[in-house]
Amino acid sequence: MGPIQSIGDLASLIWRRLPLILTILLAGLLLSLYLAVTSPPAYEARTVIQVDAPVIFDPVTRSAPPASLRVQQIEQRLMSRENLLRLISQYGLFDGAERMPESAKLEVMRTQTRIESVASSAIGPDNSMNLAALVISARAGTAQTAAAVANDLANDVVTSYRRDRDARINESSEFLTTELKRIETDLDVRDRAIAAYASENEDSLPEARAFHQSELVSLSQRETLTEQALMQLRRDRLALERTEMSDESSSIVQQLRATEVALAQARRTLPSGHPEIRRLEETIRAITEGSSDTTSAGLGRQLSMIDEQVANMELDLDAIVARRGAISNAQNRMPQVAQVYEQMQRSRQNLSDQYNEMSRRLAEIDALRLLADNDQTENMVILEPAIPPEFPVASNRKRSAILGTFLSIAVSGGLALLLDLMNPVLRNARQFEAVTGLRPLIALGYRPTARDRTWLTIRFVYIGFLLLAALVATLWLIDLMPEWLARMLPPSVRVGVPSS
Repeated sequence: MGPIQSIGDLASLIWRRLPLILTILLAGLLLSLYLAVTSPPAYEARTVIQVDAPVIFDPVTRSAPPASLRVQQIEQRLMSRENLLRLISQYGLFDGAERMPESAKLEVMRTQTRIESVASSAIGPDNSMNLAALVISARAGTAQTAAAVANDLANDVVTSYRRDRDARINESSEFLTTELKRIETDLDVRDRAIAAYASENEDSLPEARAFHQSELVSLSQRETLTEQALMQLRRDRLALERTEMSDESSSIVQQLRATEVALAQARRTLPSGHPEIRRLEETIRAITEGSSDTTSAGLGRQLSMIDEQVANMELDLDAIVARRGAISNAQNRMPQVAQVYEQMQRSRQNLSDQYNEMSRRLAEIDALRLLADNDQTENMVILEPAIPPEFPVASNRKRSAILGTFLSIAVSGGLALLLDLMNPVLRNARQFEAVTGLRPLIALGYRPTARDRTWLTIRFVYIGFLLLAALVATLWLIDLMPEWLARMLPPSVRVGVPSS
């Protein structure tokens, strides 16, 4: 069992070790009070930035990142090394701490500056990730400095947001304009290439398929008619040759009939006004008038004309065959030409779609620039500028004092208990009975000696001096020392710590 088994034992322990407990306890309390008093005060100022929703939801707003990411980006910009060093230099935040490392100053600045986001409460797909407001808090040693730092950060947020918004609009406009010019050039090149390819392969294009079919039918009909006319011309020539080889005394009626038959055949195969038709008509007229010389000469001219017609028809048949072969080759090449032509058309269509999309987006960017100029897009406005706070915020003073008090009590009590444990002594009858199990019959009280009385007097004097010194130190620390008491102190310690 331990030496403390009741409240009486605890009171006895405190009384026995009172000088040690008071020394440690008062020293700890004075140290805690000194740290609390000498720690600088902290003032916190806040500014509120309102995020106005756009009147028309522009593409930049629809593609904006989530609110958490946007707040992180803003915080990273504000907490950058260059910006914090600018604030430190501009407002003299660490004057008197020139030996403090720069990294430590930056760390203190980052811990004393806080950015909070307020998400939009509107319900809808366009408002789920939008910001409603930003709250920027800054701490400093004076109220004016805290308000100035908070307002500076807020102005930086609003200015940089508008600058970034305008920069994004300008960059998007320049990029889209450049892309439109490039696509226009590509479209012009593609159009010329498609036109040249279509001109070179006109007969093999898919659009020529129906024309080829109708042309082949027309060629077949033309070939049939030409062959029939050619056969008839050859028969007529044979008939004229027989007429020429017959007796010169042949009847005029037969010559006239043969010429009329040839004229009828020529009218069926040849167009009106053809020279052959006129020649046959003149021959008939000459025979009718009875001129034999004209009849013989006309018969020779008729044979030569028939030969010329036969030659022309044979050339026409060769041209028909050649054209049919060209159509066949064009039809054989048609799948390959169609594939290449369709690829060129698809490529051109893709460029055209890109051009239309770029044009639409450029129009949106131009409209967005007009909205931005009229403050109709998403915008940040300082709704509540920071003002100097009247009172400092709850700093570490109270916490340091409370922790120092409990630590002093724990250390003093623990040390007193440790000394008792190192010197175990039975101090009363109850402790004797608890240890041995025997109840003593008689318990005589302790009678102090002259030495004990002397130590008791010294003890009371020490306790009184200790309490008086603690009181004077406390009054000095909180700057409440009376003037008469301050005159009794040395000049180096007369001035207390200024009250904050």
